[in-house]
Amino acid sequence: MFLQHLGKAFDDGQLKFFYDLQALSERNAFRRYLAPLRKAEWVIYAKPPFAGPEQLLDYVGRYTHRVVISNNRLVAI
Repeated sequence: MFLQHLGKAFDDGQLKFFYDLQALSERNAFRRYLAPLRKAEWVIYAKPPFAGPEQLLDYVGRYTHRVVISNNRLVAI
């Protein structure tokens, strides 16, 4: 299901590719890149969060809206 939505996002022009991944902006290259993922047998394991959904969203939210190290710091290094 994830790969289907990812493919739709690509078809709708919602994905942007930068730097080394820029070649994936071409349709055939993108499809070739995803081909091995379509063949994989995915096993999803999920269980209820220990402290409830609010705690989980707070935890995940800390990581989804910021980067571990900024581009400026990477360039400076």
